Amino acid sequence: MVDLVGALLVIVQAIFAMLPAYVANPMAVLTGGGPPIDGGRVWRDGRRVLGDGKTWRGLLGGTVAGMALCGILSVAVRAAGAEGSLTDFLMPGWGGLSWVYVGFLLAFGALFGDSVKSFFKRRLGRDRGAKAPVMDMYDFVLGAFLWAGVLAWPWFSGAFHLWAPWHVLVVVVVTPLLHRSVNIIGYKMGKKEVPW
Repeated sequence: MVDLVGALLVIVQAIFAMLPAYVANPMAVLTGGGPPIDGGRVWRDGRRVLGDGKTWRGLLGGTVAGMALCGILSVAVRAAGAEGSLTDFLMPGWGGLSWVYVGFLLAFGALFGDSVKSFFKRRLGRDRGAKAPVMDMYDFVLGAFLWAGVLAWPWFSGAFHLWAPWHVLVVVVVTPLLHRSVNIIGYKMGKKEVPW
C-alpha cells in the first residue's frame, strides 16, 4: 500500500510541476495569429523556416499563460495554509517570486521545443498539421526540460529537484494522453485544423 501511495505522490508531483509547460501550447493556439515568427522567410531548401502556425502573438500568449498559471498555483498552494509540507511537496524552490522564472522557463521552453519541431518538420517536407506522432507529443516536453534544466540549474536548482527518473517517466507516459485530449478539444472548438 505504501508503494501505491508513493507512486501516486510521484504522479501528482510530476503533473503539477509540468502544468506551466502543458498549458503553454494550447494557449499559444488560442492567442495566436498575426505575424509569423519567421516573417515568411524560407530556408535554403526553399521551404518556410517555421510556417504560419508559429506567431509572435502565440509565443507571447503561451508564455504569459504558463507564467500566470505558475503564479496562480504558487498563490493557491500558499493560501491553502500549508506553507510547509504542501509547498515543499508540490513546489520546492518556488519561494518568493521565483515562480516567475520557473513559469517562464517551463512555458517558453515548451514553445521553443514546439518551434524546433516545426523547423525540422519543414525540413522533412511536412506541411503544417501533418502527423509526426513522437515529435508532436514530446517536442514541448524536451524544450521545457532543456530550458528548465540548463538555465535554472545553477540558480534555481531547488525548483527543479523533482525531476528524478520516476518523475520523468510519469511525464513520458502521461503526456501522450493529455496531448491527444487537448488536441481533440482544440479541433472541436475550431482552433486546430486537425485532431492530432
